[in-house]
Amino acid sequence: MQLNAAASQARANRIAAESKLRSIGRTSLLSNREAMSNPVVQQLFTQRAEIEAKLQDELTRHLEGHPNVRQLRAQLKSIDAQLNIAANNLRSSADAEYQAALATERQLEAQVNALKSATLAEQDRSVEYNLLAREADTNRALYDGLLQRYKELNASAGISNSNIAIVDRAEAPLSHSSPNLLKNLAYALLIGLGLAGVTTFLRNQFDDTVRVPEDVEHKLELPLLGVIPRSRGVDLDEALTDPKSPVSEGYNSLRGSLLYSTSQGLPKSLLITSSQPSEGKTTTSYAIAQGFARMGRKVLLVDVDLRRPSVHRRLDLDNEKGMSTLLTHQDSVDHVLKPSGLKGLDVITSGPVPPSPTELIASVRMEELIEELTARYDVVVFDSPPILGLADAPLISALVDGVVFIIESERARRGSLKASLRRLRTMRPVLLGAVLTMFDPSKLSHGYSEYYGYDYYSYNSSDKKKKKG
Repeated sequence: MQLNAAASQARANRIAAESKLRSIGRTSLLSNREAMSNPVVQQLFTQRAEIEAKLQDELTRHLEGHPNVRQLRAQLKSIDAQLNIAANNLRSSADAEYQAALATERQLEAQVNALKSATLAEQDRSVEYNLLAREADTNRALYDGLLQRYKELNASAGISNSNIAIVDRAEAPLSHSSPNLLKNLAYALLIGLGLAGVTTFLRNQFDDTVRVPEDVEHKLELPLLGVIPRSRGVDLDEALTDPKSPVSEGYNSLRGSLLYSTSQGLPKSLLITSSQPSEGKTTTSYAIAQGFARMGRKVLLVDVDLRRPSVHRRLDLDNEKGMSTLLTHQDSVDHVLKPSGLKGLDVITSGPVPPSPTELIASVRMEELIEELTARYDVVVFDSPPILGLADAPLISALVDGVVFIIESERARRGSLKASLRRLRTMRPVLLGAVLTMFDPSKLSHGYSEYYGYDYYSYNSSDKKKKKG
């Protein structure tokens, strides 16, 4: 009812707005009552009447071409234009009012129609509900009657039925179904193998320690010059003096690799260095120099580790004069040469520890000394300090003919080794290759022991004992 009333009122408003629009469209502005009641239009008409009076007064005194007459006529045209604009605005306003009233009427009529449809549908559903309710009541009454009749028949006939029936006879199993020992053992074996494989894979992926000779080429991309095994139960000096010991054989193999390490053969000057201290630089330097001296070459072993020298302690020599003396004074090389006790092998120790070893090594005197020593000897072996943290070894590497990089097995990490090699390669040296020292193949597998000669020499030693017995 409210929507009907609102729709009727909207229809009346629309009719009024439509009639107003038609009246404004058919008549002129001056004859329209609503237009004349507009304050703006009234003010414009008042101004127009005043200007026309002034114009008549001017025409009685002046001609049409007079400026005052022209100005008044221009004002009349301006006011007429404003009256036309006002008329158009009135028509636009009436049209907008009509459109709004029409939209309101249509919207309300649509709502009324929707409510009518909903009311009719609700009435239809009510009728359907009443029919279904009546049918449900009838079915309920029939069910109650049949149920009562069924109970009476059961009571009279004494019928007692059960809904339980035997489907199959239960039989006791011959054996237990769980746990299954064989199946569980198979699962445990598979899971154990899988975990072992994953653990081994992860260990290999994250282990960056250089353990075996193959790691030198795979992890560092360096050629392997030799493998020096760890001396087991024997002093290192005794192992070096024994030509058939695994240590001596390892250094003999290294010596053979150095003989053909370049296209010109054996380099005249060799620098022995490593990334960290105590990896076997001094022992390797002495073993290389000793090996070449036994071959009949004239060899010089120079200790250029001016910070922590060790060659003089190993060979039991005095260290009052040495490399630091040559670099700080203009002494001749003959004044600092020391015999090693082996024919063809001379030694220059490090000398007193200077306050600034790096400045001495980077001096022009160092380059002159290397040229002089390589001219006098067939091979000059330099025992240098480690690379990490020090600038001595990279500086010397740029002055010699070849560099041998010492790596201790199971101690050196790939990260520190690569950092050392990067520092070394900034000087663009001739990097001959790497030597793996203190390698213990017995900790890895039997195949390594056989490959590197442990089992062979152990067998020979046991044979000798048996023969002596």
